[in-house]
Amino acid sequence: MWHNVYQLSICILMVLGIAGFIRYKKINIEKEILYAFSRAFVQVIILSFIILQLFRLSNIYTFLALVFMSIAGTFTAVKHGKFLKHNFFITFFAIFISSFAVIILMIVLHIIENKAEIIIPLGGMVIGNSMNSISLAYDRLKSEIKEQRNLLETILSLGFPSSVAYNKIKVPSIKVAMIPKINNMKALGLVWIPGLMAGMILGGADPVNAAIYQLIIITMILVSSALSSVIVIEAAKYSIFNKFEQIIV
Repeated sequence: MWHNVYQLSICILMVLGIAGFIRYKKINIEKEILYAFSRAFVQVIILSFIILQLFRLSNIYTFLALVFMSIAGTFTAVKHGKFLKHNFFITFFAIFISSFAVIILMIVLHIIENKAEIIIPLGGMVIGNSMNSISLAYDRLKSEIKEQRNLLETILSLGFPSSVAYNKIKVPSIKVAMIPKINNMKALGLVWIPGLMAGMILGGADPVNAAIYQLIIITMILVSSALSSVIVIEAAKYSIFNKFEQIIV
């Protein structure tokens, strides 16, 4: 107990230290840092107690936990796609379907066990990364529309369908969303050792087993992030062009 208090105290002091340094350098993001850490601190503590109870419940509660996490992720990602219609439903659908499909596939193929203590943490990782990828995709799509608007209107004025014009901004948006995941895979084991793998090794697990489990997780994250990014960007087309092949955003 006291060791946990000591660990948390060190973390708090480190955050206060870097916030003070940021303030000294007049970068003016120390309030955001402190707010983000405070929010993370409270959320993680609450989550730990919730997960402890969920581990003791049936599969329906595990499913509901994934739904709740998907909704929470949607509220974060959807802020980046406010310029699109019906973006909340589309974002939720993309996050939940892509994450749920990957998790179910892994369970059916006996890659992971159908246990709450496994599914909930993995689901959180997969859903969180899908949320981040969608946010990046939305941000890039918005920038592409602004920067390439003249090109898009030129393509449409020449009689090409909106699908041809949309390809000019769709592809870069999906690529940007996937860059962090691709870079992580490239650097895995060379530049950085992922937290779960490091934790398993420190906990006494076989390094080979830890490596395999980490590859399973990063594969799930990559697939879910790719699917969710493609879904939202493909669906966004119908909020950008109307039935008369005109840009409406």
